[in-house]
Amino acid sequence: MLPLPVTNPTSCAFGGGEDPVLDVTTSRQGIAAGEEPLAGRVAAVPSSVRGAPVFAFAG
Repeated sequence: MLPLPVTNPTSCAFGGGEDPVLDVTTSRQGIAAGEEPLAGRVAAVPSSVRGAPVFAFAG
């Protein structure tokens, strides 16, 4: 479990190149104005693991 300062995380993807990062998108839906200022943004969380390698389409 990854603690985040938002109520609505929506999706995640690995990125970061040399330094692995987990990018987590979040939603402001249902959050009142002035609450949770980080909601609706992308959180970049340092990671100790990398995502699967990406291979170019060959065909």
